[in-house]
Amino acid sequence: RRTSVTFSGLPPSLSSAENKNTRHESYHGFRSDYSLGETIRTPSHMTIEPTSEQAIRAVTLLKTHDFAFVKRSDGSYSFAILAYRSTRPLKGAKDTSDTEECMNFVMSDNGATKTVRERHW
Repeated sequence: RRTSVTFSGLPPSLSSAENKNTRHESYHGFRSDYSLGETIRTPSHMTIEPTSEQAIRAVTLLKTHDFAFVKRSDGSYSFAILAYRSTRPLKGAKDTSDTEECMNFVMSDNGATKTVRERHW
């Protein structure tokens, strides 16, 4: 199963349009027409890189608090914010020092999260 992260809602503490625009417009992927957790309305709202290499490069450039459309387990894409990056042991690895990078997204206003492992970028 492959998870996709595509560039493009906000933390619940920001409710007014003025706060949304002044506090988040500088973060990559910010869209004032989407709320956190909202399902994408049309694929044209996503930036889709033409090659896998370019897509992986773009994902590696995401920083904390950047926004992206993240593929859900049902195949839909939701507007999310990158909360932080982490490392986790590789699944099935015998050596606990074998790790992979993960991106941890907040997927909704109620705090639902999703971890996307590097192998799914």
